Amino acid sequence: MDAECPSLSKERLLRPHPTHPAINAISLMVVASSLALTGCGPKDKTQDQVVARVNGEEVTLYQVNTELTQMNVQPSLQEQAGKQVLNDLIDRRLLQTAAFKAKLDHDPETQAAINKAKAQILAQAYLRSVTASLDEPSETEIHEYYNAHPEYFRHRKIFALNEIVLPLKDFSDEARAAFYKAGNLNDMGNWLVQHDVRFERLLAERSTTDLPTDLARQLLNTPVGGLTMIRMPDMVLMASVQSISDDPIDEAQAKPQIRRYLLNAKRKQAQLVEIERLRKLARIEYFDANPMAEKPTTEEKTVPLTSARLSQSADTHFGRVTVTTKSNTWRLP
Repeated sequence: MDAECPSLSKERLLRPHPTHPAINAISLMVVASSLALTGCGPKDKTQDQVVARVNGEEVTLYQVNTELTQMNVQPSLQEQAGKQVLNDLIDRRLLQTAAFKAKLDHDPETQAAINKAKAQILAQAYLRSVTASLDEPSETEIHEYYNAHPEYFRHRKIFALNEIVLPLKDFSDEARAAFYKAGNLNDMGNWLVQHDVRFERLLAERSTTDLPTDLARQLLNTPVGGLTMIRMPDMVLMASVQSISDDPIDEAQAKPQIRRYLLNAKRKQAQLVEIERLRKLARIEYFDANPMAEKPTTEEKTVPLTSARLSQSADTHFGRVTVTTKSNTWRLP
């Protein structure tokens, strides 16, 4: 039985565009073919249909739908997004033509950027093909992972933190000494202000599920009201633990997250194995005359993916951490 798409009713598909019949027709084609792309409705046969011409060059429905698929647009917004994507493609084509006329494609910096983008796209496409046939994690694997990590689930903790974040380059020896002397985070903030060091003051809630294990353990070992410091590749985070509370997750709640995590871990492992296989087959030469080319060491290849870096928490653990300030919301990278 074909899947239904309740958000895209027949009435919605047939709703006329108030300003331009051509745009309305294009929107109908975009939405209808998007249904086929997402598995709703019959397979579409109009992907090569021309939806616009720019100085004689064609823009096809396939190009529009490819952009829509990459945007992961909700079905109810595809009609509106389709119009915007079409106009973006037209603008891009105009700018591309202007760049060719200006011979910017011969500029060495532009050529390097094009070659880099092309190489990255092809590399990513190949890695996707390598991992396309991987099996989904089994129910047994999910159950075993849940039981093996009570700190993420059954014994999950929530940390309420008051934080100061500053760039690593600004964290001098004097700032480090001031941190160890500070009685509280306000003292540290005052010291930074007095020494004209720029920083951000944040309020955050983080959980043992969001953090690498060693960082979660560091926070658990910090008494309420106490200070702790976390160094990252490009920044330093100083935190005062305001409270620690229990927030358990049962297996049913955790299952989707665990499934995604285990599948991503399988993909990463398969990609690493394939890259290593290609390296063994290739003839790679390093030249000392190029100081930028460093030979990878065995240690570099075997560094675990769960390295103790806060910036890796989105890859190695579940969920993301939202940190709210007076002016913005900051998500861990």
